[in-house]
Amino acid sequence: MQGLGQPKPAEADLKKRTPTNFYNQRPAWLDNAHKKLDAVVLAAYGWPETLSEEDLGTHLPAVTDPAVS
Repeated sequence: MQGLGQPKPAEADLKKRTPTNFYNQRPAWLDNAHKKLDAVVLAAYGWPETLSEEDLGTHLPAVTDPAVS
């Protein structure tokens, strides 16, 4: 029997469904969506899909800061 003021199990699960918890669980479909988005962005700038995080850091300022160009 459930007491008054005690959340139902389903309600307790819903309270755990925060954007942060969801993102940290990284379901496969979310990970795939990120990979596809990364590939599209790299292609839009004409950069190779094999671009490392370090190399990306050297390319981004030229795109985001007009003073660098």
